[in-house]
Amino acid sequence: MSRQPPSLLNMFLDRARETPEALAIVDGPVLVSYRALEAASRRAAQQFRAQGWQVGQTVGLLGQRYPAALQVIVMLGLERAGVAYLPLTEREAAAESGVALLRHLGAVGMVGDTSGTDLPVLAPDMVWLSADDLPPAADAPLPGDLPCFVGRSSGTTGEPKAFAVTHAQDVARMLSQGEALMMRRQDRVMSLTGFGFVTGLSYAKRCLAAGGTVVARPQAEAAEAAFDRIDRYAVNYVCGTPSHLHSMLDAAPPDAPRLPGLRVLRVGGAVLSQGAITGILGRISPSLVYNYGCNEAGGLTSATGAMLLAHPGTVGSVIPGMQVEVRDAAGAPVAAGQPGRVWVRGAGTVTRYLHGTDADQARFVAGWYDTSDIGVLDAAGLLFLRGRADDMLNYSGMLLSLRDLELAFEDHHAVAEVAAFALPSERHQDLPLVAVVLKGEATTEALLAHGRARLGVRAPVAIFLTRDLPRNGMGKVLRHELAAQARAAMTARPRQE
Repeated sequence: MSRQPPSLLNMFLDRARETPEALAIVDGPVLVSYRALEAASRRAAQQFRAQGWQVGQTVGLLGQRYPAALQVIVMLGLERAGVAYLPLTEREAAAESGVALLRHLGAVGMVGDTSGTDLPVLAPDMVWLSADDLPPAADAPLPGDLPCFVGRSSGTTGEPKAFAVTHAQDVARMLSQGEALMMRRQDRVMSLTGFGFVTGLSYAKRCLAAGGTVVARPQAEAAEAAFDRIDRYAVNYVCGTPSHLHSMLDAAPPDAPRLPGLRVLRVGGAVLSQGAITGILGRISPSLVYNYGCNEAGGLTSATGAMLLAHPGTVGSVIPGMQVEVRDAAGAPVAAGQPGRVWVRGAGTVTRYLHGTDADQARFVAGWYDTSDIGVLDAAGLLFLRGRADDMLNYSGMLLSLRDLELAFEDHHAVAEVAAFALPSERHQDLPLVAVVLKGEATTEALLAHGRARLGVRAPVAIFLTRDLPRNGMGKVLRHELAAQARAAMTARPRQE
């Protein structure tokens, strides 16, 4: 076993020494052993050091155009060089906000495609997987408090805020997830979230730390092809978001689980409706485990499919190593069964944002973090979410919950997905709208009538039909992007207030 400070990187290196010929990555026709992956990550680290990047510095990571195996090699190589990475999408890297974030972090370069910044760019190369090996060399010890990667808040209501996750915090997040979600040496793991996001990379790293096999999936792959890939490579552990599972439900058989052999179907990122839970258990896999968490702290609760059915609306019980409290506006814990803001604490929880307002930083208090989620902890320790503190809107003096608006439409026969959002109004303060992705025939007038029958005067003022909902890497709906799309669509006609 490694005597280096605990890190998922060092756990991977231990596995590479123990079982060098075991299969580490399956990326289509590319099969990578632990021996080859260890050597390739060493070559990558050597290139990053030659670039002049030093321990403790940060680089942007833009690798979506590269093979998944190469993205994993880059991640491991950066960690071996002691360099933290910030994954960016191509759109983020080209946007002014992405450029500003890189500048704020003092980023010294980019790995991947040329971006809109003037930073030095290093292109990864599959030659790092060549057969010519490097002589064995010990990595310099890296302290546990060294930043491992830069994560960001979900950004569902505005621009996301950045924070650094250390190697020690990364390990704590893995160890606190509980036995039900822990990956094992025998597992073949496929993440439906791509390696262009921190979440996808983290799943791959946890699999490699356990000694399992990462099975890559092309991001443009259709749901039916994903089913076939799972069958072909004997995948038994699948990670995804509700958005991924909705797509798979569209391709699943109507009367039997399509993937009965999965050990774990891990889902998180957004709340599942009861209809979705029933469909997933009956038509995809009975091994559903829901994992609620936040980027700033990692996983917080988990729930099996049976628990989700028996306790509608729950996101499960608190996982080992985490503390969860529901508090009032003054920060005092409330009694069981009472709603309040969800506060969390654990060894993997970050303690500050790298930038942000005083109000942003005030969400971190004595190791605790205010998630801004509104929830209820019952006497049995089950957590139920009631939306977010910033998901409340004021419509002509009436306080409305965006989640309540969504619930009114989720059981409509023609609705596949729904997300509520608000537009500012001089007359009403907030205008409630609902975006709908259809799976059947329905007019906006019929949907509005359905909403009014359920909600009365609290119904949305308009229905916005869209082909898909904008989401972040964890599948959470980006409500501010929906609002921008709706504003653009409404410019051609007068707003009805």
